[in-house]
Amino acid sequence: MGILEKPSEIRRIAFLGDYLPRKCGIATFTSDALSAVAAGYPDSQCFAVAVNDVPGGYAYPREVRFEIEEQDLPSYLRAADFLNISSADLVCVQHEFGIFGGPSGGHLLTLLRELRMPIVTTLHTVLATPTAEQRRVMQELIARSTRLVVMAERGRLMLRDIYQAPEAKIDLIPHGIPDIPFVDPNFYKDQFGVEGRLVLFTFGLLSPNKGIEHVINALPEIVAEFPNIVYLVLGATHPNLVRERGEAYRLSLERLAKRRNVERQIILYNRFVELEELKEFIGAADLYLTPYLSEAQITSGTLVTTYAAFLHHAFNPRTKRFHNHLGFDRRWLDDQGSEDSHGQALWALGVGVGRSPYRSFQVMSGRIFAQTLPAALGFTSPRAGAF
Repeated sequence: MGILEKPSEIRRIAFLGDYLPRKCGIATFTSDALSAVAAGYPDSQCFAVAVNDVPGGYAYPREVRFEIEEQDLPSYLRAADFLNISSADLVCVQHEFGIFGGPSGGHLLTLLRELRMPIVTTLHTVLATPTAEQRRVMQELIARSTRLVVMAERGRLMLRDIYQAPEAKIDLIPHGIPDIPFVDPNFYKDQFGVEGRLVLFTFGLLSPNKGIEHVINALPEIVAEFPNIVYLVLGATHPNLVRERGEAYRLSLERLAKRRNVERQIILYNRFVELEELKEFIGAADLYLTPYLSEAQITSGTLVTTYAAFLHHAFNPRTKRFHNHLGFDRRWLDDQGSEDSHGQALWALGVGVGRSPYRSFQVMSGRIFAQTLPAALGFTSPRAGAF
């Protein structure tokens, strides 16, 4: 059940975090969350308070009602005054240490201390080994939040065991995904000039923590076994990295590809694309790679977005079961997967229906769940039943 599906006095909802057209994953998430809630609950009034990382900010859409200058502490106090005066019933905070000013993003706490309404904080990073300052910030953030949202079970356990967050405060809501139907990759490959090739794909803002260089270093051995491989990397260089170092990282990847003699097997698209075009890139991919280096990243919006297309593809409408084994030629090697894998897929779909803030994900999950549940009623596997 969605947060507003039962009678509620919550009508004015403020979303606090980065916001499009700022180019970062949190900005995309905040914008998508606001749009989904506004569309799913038209009686609500949703607006955003955006955090700027550059002087002058961005050309925000009309739903952005107030802007915070990341390193300017007084602007956090002004934002708190604005939120209190605006009579917001609820503030949804998107938290990542690096997007707020002050030591370990501590300026955010100055704002939260002044608010007079409930706070729901979505934690995009939960650190396993925080510094003393990070722990202090996180523990006050936990104390001041009415609810805490994490997107993975590991995050819930870390909040409980490392930060002693009350379990009753924590909600597990899987990362939402757009509804992307599966199509034959060859339909899209022609437009990217990779027809007839096996396409590896990574997307997202480019920075050293994405680990792209490790894929490039591995490519020579992969190409020796699969000569028709091509690696597509889609994403503009992270704006913060551009300000500090220009395009040095991207150029280093190009030089590395040349040294490893795989410059013909990698295509770097220096672009930040909208969802509809992103779907075409995903559609062309045969294999999605997430070579990220940070152990602190416990969820990936790029990964779950790509998984949506696979989930459609894995469903067998004839047997009402999920396939489990896929060959390199993209043919399924089984008619149906194990009872355990089917049960796990049903669990994931059920969570999506019940807890996802994204209406498109709820609809897609509910549709496949309804089609595949009857097959599970006769299962005998204890693991499948547990899921």
